[in-house]
Amino acid sequence: MQKYRILFLVAVLVAGFLQSAGPSQAQSPQSEAFMAAGVNNLLVYPAANQTEAEVARDTVIEILAKLRTLFTGSYEPLGFESLVRLVDEPSSDDYYAEAGLEAPTTATTEAGVTHSFSTSQVCLITVYREGLQSLSILPFNLAHEISHCLEEYYIAPTRENFELSGWWVEGIAEWAAMLVYPDLAYDGLLNGTGPDESLFLAHNNLALSDSVSARPDYEGYGSYFFWLYLTSLGDTSTVIDLISRVPQSPSGEEDYQDFLASELESAAIMGHLGILLAQERIPYQMSPLDLFGSSVPIQLPQSVNYAPNDFTLDFNAFDVARASDEVKAVEISTSGLGDPSNDVLLAVEVGGRYVYVSDGAPVLICLQQDNTLVPTVLTRGDGDGAVDVRLNFTPIMEEDSPCTDPVIPGEARGYPAWRAVNVGNPEIPDSRVLFLDVNADTTLEVWHGPDLVFGRSGGSGPFTGTTLQPPGYDSYEATLEIIDASTRASNSVGVAGVMTYESSYEYFLTDEIYLLMTEINRTVLDYSMFSSCIGFEVMEPGRTWTTPDPLVPFRVDAGSGTLYLGGRAFIGGTQVFSQTSSDGDTGLETVFTVAVTGQNSAYIRYESTLDGRADCRIVYESMLIPFNGDLEELIASFDEEE
Repeated sequence: MQKYRILFLVAVLVAGFLQSAGPSQAQSPQSEAFMAAGVNNLLVYPAANQTEAEVARDTVIEILAKLRTLFTGSYEPLGFESLVRLVDEPSSDDYYAEAGLEAPTTATTEAGVTHSFSTSQVCLITVYREGLQSLSILPFNLAHEISHCLEEYYIAPTRENFELSGWWVEGIAEWAAMLVYPDLAYDGLLNGTGPDESLFLAHNNLALSDSVSARPDYEGYGSYFFWLYLTSLGDTSTVIDLISRVPQSPSGEEDYQDFLASELESAAIMGHLGILLAQERIPYQMSPLDLFGSSVPIQLPQSVNYAPNDFTLDFNAFDVARASDEVKAVEISTSGLGDPSNDVLLAVEVGGRYVYVSDGAPVLICLQQDNTLVPTVLTRGDGDGAVDVRLNFTPIMEEDSPCTDPVIPGEARGYPAWRAVNVGNPEIPDSRVLFLDVNADTTLEVWHGPDLVFGRSGGSGPFTGTTLQPPGYDSYEATLEIIDASTRASNSVGVAGVMTYESSYEYFLTDEIYLLMTEINRTVLDYSMFSSCIGFEVMEPGRTWTTPDPLVPFRVDAGSGTLYLGGRAFIGGTQVFSQTSSDGDTGLETVFTVAVTGQNSAYIRYESTLDGRADCRIVYESMLIPFNGDLEELIASFDEEE
């Protein structure tokens, strides 16, 4: 009896041991060796995450290969091996992944495996549950984290002074991830803190070299746009060469500022950077609307004081109110910028371009309406000591002003729209046109293309016509037939060189009402597409780009959130609408934005870029206001030009 009792107890103990051991054995990690960047590496993962492990392995292979050439400029094997560890549990800090150099024994202990590495340091890469559940964005986050291993191995021992070095450590990691995965950059940034930290710097007069040592809310991610800017001045090696000389044991933030000043013309660099950010010309940057924030009201005369710190950016949009109808302009002057050693630059937007203002050299801005928005960019490099800058807004009265009377938008007049159907090519989407009867013998066809003016004699007979503005053809002829009160038809023939263009349209009256607007103040901001892009030093944009459209059909459909300019449809919501197009054959991408700025006005921005190149663009801005002019005078003005 005692024997069986002992056997029973043994059986129970064995069963209990097996029962407790079972889950532990099931949770034993799987491992797989793999080659990447010329060295052996190890992947460790739970058996249940086989699919995610394969994705992570292939992603790490791709990242290490790209980062090796980025950080070292060669294809030599990396100086460290890696251990990729997948953990099916959440991160305590809500990270998707993290990475850093460790001793081999530390890495294997963390991963719960036994493995012999051949390098004295191992990049321990940990992917948490958040990353395993977000595989689409995981590559961007992994590229960021793995960059930390290359920073620490090839540039500086970052963990010894991370409290000070976070501004470049995290910013460079974001920069590197954008270069490795440009198609994931927007989503990657939205999942990170970079844009918010960038705004935090700009809105609080904080230095680019600021870090968590001085500001717990700033970890350094927000400097990514600075490295993207420096890349645009040269290439990726420009940034790596600069960072390779970063101070190894800085005693404070000032050491980094002195370093940047010794490497860069800090005043010019910061001024140029600020203007490009204001013009939204840095890839993946924060929105200029967010940069400038709420406008600052200015009642003339008024002054604004600044006390900029070193390596800072400051953006303001001043809403200048005209005190009376006699005030025609505002003079913007400065004091405190006289000493070049202060490294302070102030730029003011004038006519769509940023102009530097200096003590004794003010700028004049015509006030075209009761309130005029004046954007400014104040920047500072590595200045000598504290500095006080004053920006003065002084009213210029009518007798002292070179400005003409301001253009005040009136009430827009509505016209019934006609649906235009291309008879010869039904694949072309229907458009909308307006027919404006100038008199019994003259009518204008207005749409988003070249407007046409038709005429006839004695109130009868066929209408014949040509383009309102000087045509881009050697010859152009068109006819218009009035079929009945709600139906019309036209035929046109244009000849340009050896090419002949023919079109036939039918028009059907609709119950849609379009407002008649006119374009004013068109300013070409960038026309590098016609110069550096094609190898020319200087080439002015043609009349097509510089001449405003005198007549524009305009309609907002609040129900569908769509704005129409003739046949062009812009998708948006209630105020800002856009139209984006891409041509895969030519690499041309165009973004056309219309922002409704008031009941009777709108802002236009057109931007076309070839192959994503910053030196290959055409950009212009303009305004739409109601057309309240005389149509006969308009036609006569173009006749005089011919």
